[in-house]
Amino acid sequence: MYKLMLVDDEADVREGMLGEVDWAGLGIEVIATAENGKEALDMLDRVTPDVVVTDISMPYMNGLELAEKIRELRPTVKIIIFTGFDEFEYARRAIKLHIDEYLLKPFSSQEFTHVLRKVKQTIDEEIDARKNIETLREHYRQSLPLLQQLFLSSLMSRKLTILELHSHSELCGLQLEGGSFIVAVIRVD
Repeated sequence: MYKLMLVDDEADVREGMLGEVDWAGLGIEVIATAENGKEALDMLDRVTPDVVVTDISMPYMNGLELAEKIRELRPTVKIIIFTGFDEFEYARRAIKLHIDEYLLKPFSSQEFTHVLRKVKQTIDEEIDARKNIETLREHYRQSLPLLQQLFLSSLMSRKLTILELHSHSELCGLQLEGGSFIVAVIRVD
C-alpha cells in the first residue's frame, strides 16, 4: 500500500475526502492529515508519504510553498494540489514545481479517485523501472569478468585506437593508464 498525507485547513473537506474514497480498494493508506503546510512539513520525515494531497490556500504555509519544500526534501513524493481558485498564476507555479496533478474545486469523488489512480500508476511504473535498472546492473556485474577477459584477449589479437582502448577499458572497469605494457601469453597443454 502506498502512503498518503492529506493537507487542508478545513476539517469538513478533509473528512469528506477521507469518507468519499475507497482508499483500501485503491491500495492507498491515509497515514496523516494536517491543517496547514507548516504542520504537514513538520510531519514529513516521521510519516514519509508517497503522495501528498494539499489545498493551495491555507494559513501559515500554503500548498505551493509546501510543494516547493517537499520537492527540495523528497523529490520522488507525488503531489496533488487542489484549489477553488482558477488563477493562471497558481497553475503556472504548479507546473514549475512539477506538480503531478492539479484539481479545481468542486470536484467529485470519481474525479479524485481517477487522479489517485493515475498517480498510483505513475508510482508503479517508477518502481518497475528501478527494478529493471537494478536487474540490468546485476547482469552487468555478473558479466564483467567475461567482458574483461574478452577485452584483454582482443588486445593481443587486434589493433585498437587509443580512443577504443580507453572506452573499452572504462566499460570493463579496467585501469590501463600506463605508458607501455608487457604481455605474457602462457599456454598449458
